[in-house]
Amino acid sequence: KMGLSFKESLERAKETLLNSAVGDLLTDDVALHSAQKIILLAVKSWTPEKDILPLAQARGKKNPIIEDQGDAFYSYDGILLGISDSDNDNRIFVSSNTYDQLTGGDPKYLITQQDLKEFKADAEKYPIQATIAEGQYFAELPMTAQEFLEIAGTIYAEDASTPEVAKAIYSVVRNRARFSKLSEFEVVKDVKNQGIYGWKNHDDILKEGASKTRKKNAFAAVLQSYFLSVDWSNGAYVWQGTDFADRKMPAYTSYYLTGFRFTDPAHDIWGLGNHESGNSKWVYKYESTAVFGQTTFMNLTDEWKTVNKYRKPW
Repeated sequence: KMGLSFKESLERAKETLLNSAVGDLLTDDVALHSAQKIILLAVKSWTPEKDILPLAQARGKKNPIIEDQGDAFYSYDGILLGISDSDNDNRIFVSSNTYDQLTGGDPKYLITQQDLKEFKADAEKYPIQATIAEGQYFAELPMTAQEFLEIAGTIYAEDASTPEVAKAIYSVVRNRARFSKLSEFEVVKDVKNQGIYGWKNHDDILKEGASKTRKKNAFAAVLQSYFLSVDWSNGAYVWQGTDFADRKMPAYTSYYLTGFRFTDPAHDIWGLGNHESGNSKWVYKYESTAVFGQTTFMNLTDEWKTVNKYRKPW
């Protein structure tokens, strides 16, 4: 059953992606490129005795994602599916399918001991494996479980009221990471230089009473980014929430009064209108790129950067 060549494995991974929750957003070429990133769940490091806790057990734990708890597995839409019972690699895996697609809505084992026995021998043969169970593909995130929690927790603290705003905030984090040649985790925790103050409250996502909707949105924002190269912020490096329109707050002075242009009237959710800087050298310092919920995404204008010989994008 598993005697697949690399090409066959790649084609099966691509087809599964095209038929998954993200399929409508993928072209054939993008699906093939994404399939190259899909990996088997590192079966070579497992033994047949190790298993995945069923959803019910995983939810019963106080904090299922901690360093000595093993690998964590999530659905595409941000729901914890289970954790490895005795693997201590502290990794995060995301499925190309939603929770309902994977489980039919019922708690069950994602990977059985029999699956591990069948696949262990093939783990080192191919860079890409076809499946663990029929139709189930996973990608490993390039971060530890703890880093994942702190990044998602930062998004949760900033604004995860809708899936879109959470994805856009994470897009900004990724944009900064790529420019600075840092990891996303290094960006969010560097409050002094990055100014992402939600990191100080990243633990709120794990507290009793934390919003299930916001938590799911924050998790999904990070998880889904590794299947789709979509920048929800439209290339932004900065975001501002309600403080942007509050005349008493520093954000209003620093980002609006210094010269702000709304590139789309729909971005002006506060009815502020464009504001010229009054500076003879430039008209606008910032301009909008997108808006989701009550959060405005923005960038420095090319005009301002040219006049000030400023190379950093934020």
